[in-house]
Amino acid sequence: MATLGIDQFRKQAQEAKAAQQATRSRSVKTVLDVLIEPTAKAISEFLGRAGTGRAGRRHHAARLIQDQSPEALAFIAGTLILDGIAQMQSLTRLAVRIGAAVVAVWTSWFPGSW
Repeated sequence: MATLGIDQFRKQAQEAKAAQQATRSRSVKTVLDVLIEPTAKAISEFLGRAGTGRAGRRHHAARLIQDQSPEALAFIAGTLILDGIAQMQSLTRLAVRIGAAVVAVWTSWFPGSW
C-alpha cells in the first residue's frame, strides 16, 4: 500500500521535471517556501549596500530592482533556479532567465516604465 504512494510521488515528480516545472512537485515547493525569506533578506541587504555610494564595485542592476519587492524577486529567482537545477541549466542561462522574468513582471505591473 505504501509503495503506491511512493510510486505516485515519483511519477508526479518526473512529470513536473519533464514539463520543465520542477517547482510543481510538493518536495520542491517546500524548498521554495523555505528559501524565500532568507533570499529576500539577502536582496534587501544587497540593495542597502549597493545604494550607499561608497567606493567599490558598482551594481548597476540595483537601481533597476530597488523599487521591486524583495519577496517577489526572491520567489522569481527561487522558482527559476530550482527549475533550472532540475533541468541542469548553466549558471549563465539561469541568470538570463531570472533577468528576463524580472523585466517581464515589472513591465506587466507598470507598462511603459522599463
